[in-house]
Amino acid sequence: MAQIETAIAREGGSELVIERSRFLGLALPADTEEAALAALARVRAQHPQATHHCSAWRLGPGQERQSDDGEPQGTAGVPLLETLRRRGVDYGILIVVRYYGGRKLGRPGLLRAYLGAGVAALDAAGFGRDEVVFVEVVLADLEDLPTVNAVYARHFDESKRPARTVFQAASLPHGGKVKVQAIAIHAR
Repeated sequence: MAQIETAIAREGGSELVIERSRFLGLALPADTEEAALAALARVRAQHPQATHHCSAWRLGPGQERQSDDGEPQGTAGVPLLETLRRRGVDYGILIVVRYYGGRKLGRPGLLRAYLGAGVAALDAAGFGRDEVVFVEVVLADLEDLPTVNAVYARHFDESKRPARTVFQAASLPHGGKVKVQAIAIHAR
């Protein structure tokens, strides 16, 4: 069965201050491990005095990774990875930089802080299917249209389905069967 894959297309950032600790959330595009590692290295270079650079990424089916970067196990990377999963992000990286403020937050406080910074960064990036206004579908074989329609119906609520066009092409790159391009508008 065909599946729609979603990616973070542009950077989004957030900042939370909790008990004098600063949490800077970043949602960044990444479609390969090299791109994710480069994004993490860039953020580390931009914030060398930060106490932690926690991260999670998804790079397609079965390619997930998370890091607590010295925070207690499961308090930073796991909530960031869960945020990517629950928001339906298939390709992208979430990084939260922490500048320690002198007070321990405890496990529940850390979970809330990292989750809050990650969600806010994704929101700032404008990530969500609700913002898709137009979809263009190119098929190598029009007989695949019922499968595309079923996937489209699963991923877009009937009352909010975006406009779309469907074309047939003689062939698609790399022997592909379907190419989908979407346009989303993010209102600030």
